[in-house]
Amino acid sequence: MLTRQFDGSALDGEVAASINKTCFEFEDVTFYDCRDISKSPAENDQNLAAFFSTLRSNSIKSFNALSARGVGPETLLALNNHSESLKVLKLDGLEPEAIEALPYLQGCRTLEILHINDKQGIINLDGVEEDSIQEVVSWLCGCHNLHELSLKNLANAPVILERVCRELTSSPH
Repeated sequence: MLTRQFDGSALDGEVAASINKTCFEFEDVTFYDCRDISKSPAENDQNLAAFFSTLRSNSIKSFNALSARGVGPETLLALNNHSESLKVLKLDGLEPEAIEALPYLQGCRTLEILHINDKQGIINLDGVEEDSIQEVVSWLCGCHNLHELSLKNLANAPVILERVCRELTSSPH
C-alpha cells in the first residue's frame, strides 16, 4: 500500500499506545494532513484527540500540522495533556470549528512558538462571542515564554494582538 509522506491519518489511540511502549523519546509530531477521507470530520478529530490523550502526559514538545484539516475542538482540548511540555505549536489551515475552539488551548502556557493560520480567513471570533477573544487574549498573556507568535488569516488577529500588547504593557512583570 502506498502512503503519502507526512500522512497523519493513521494517528489514533492505538498508535499512541504502541508509541508509549516502544518510543520513549517520542516528542515531536509533524504531519501534512490527518484526514481520512472515508471518515467524517468529527471522526478524524476524535482519532487525533485520542492520539494526544493516549500518549504519555507531557511528552510532546512540538506539534506541527502542515495542513491542519482534521484538527478540531477535541484535538485542541487533548493538547492540554501536554500543557507542561508543549513548546512549539504550528497549525496551518485550521478549519472554522477549530478557530472557534482556540480557547480550549488555555492550559498550554509553556509555548515558546505559536503559529496559527486560518484556512479561510473569515472566522471572526467577535461574531461567535466576545468571551472567546478575551479567553484567547488571557491564554496568550499567560504564555510567559512565548517569543514567536504568528496569526495568519485570522480575522481577529489585530484585535487579539492589540489586547495582548495592551495587557502586557499595563501589567507589571
